[in-house]
Amino acid sequence: MMWLLVLSVLVSLANASSISRIVGGSDSNPGEFPHMVSIQWAPHGLMHHLCGGSILNELWVLTAAHCNMLTLEHEPMSVIVGAWDFRTPSAYQQTVGVQSFINHPHYPGGIGVPHNIALIQLNHKLIFNSWVHPVSLPPTSSYPLGSALFSGWGWTIDEPPFLFPDILQSVQVPLISLSQCYSAFIGLAVRAFRPCGRVGAPTVYIRVSAYVDWIRSVMY
Repeated sequence: MMWLLVLSVLVSLANASSISRIVGGSDSNPGEFPHMVSIQWAPHGLMHHLCGGSILNELWVLTAAHCNMLTLEHEPMSVIVGAWDFRTPSAYQQTVGVQSFINHPHYPGGIGVPHNIALIQLNHKLIFNSWVHPVSLPPTSSYPLGSALFSGWGWTIDEPPFLFPDILQSVQVPLISLSQCYSAFIGLAVRAFRPCGRVGAPTVYIRVSAYVDWIRSVMY
C-alpha cells in the first residue's frame, strides 16, 4: 500500500501568495488516486474547490492547516471523494460534511509557515470502493528520497490567469533536501524572485512522517 510521503494537496509553503498548485502536471487516469479528496466551500452560494487532501480512514482526512483560514466568515465546507472530473460526477463520488477542522497545535497561521498540517473529521463515514480508499501513513523514521508522484486540482500555471483544472492532475517530481534547496537558491529572495511552483524549480512540502505521532494521537 502506498505511503503518504507528503501532502497530496500540493501546497507551496514558501510562497505566501499561493494557495495550491500542480504546475507541469497532466490529466490523471480515472480512479488512479482513490485517496484524493477535494475540500470545497461556497463563498457565493456555489461550491468551489479550495484545497486537496488525503483519506486516512472512514472519518479522517489529512490536509493543510491554512485551508481553514482561507474561508471567509467560516462558510461551511464539504469534502468530495471519488471525484476525477468536476464537470461530470463519477458513479463513486460522495460528498460529506465537516465535523471538525483540527490544525496542528504549533501552526502559527499563514501559508508559508512550519506545521502547516491539519486533520478534518467528517460528519459521517465514507463508503470505500475502487475510487475511494485510504492511504497509509509512513513510518515516523522515513525520509522520502528520489522522486514522488503528486496529485491535485491546484493551479496548472503559476502566473495569471491562475487556471484550476476540472480533471485531477498528477506530476512526477524529484525530491531534494531543504539544505540542497537553500544552496541552490540562496539570495534569490532578496531580488524579489520567487522560484517556488515554477517548472524546473523547487517547491516546499510538508514531510508527513514528522507528524505521524500527532496524527495518530488526534485520530485515536
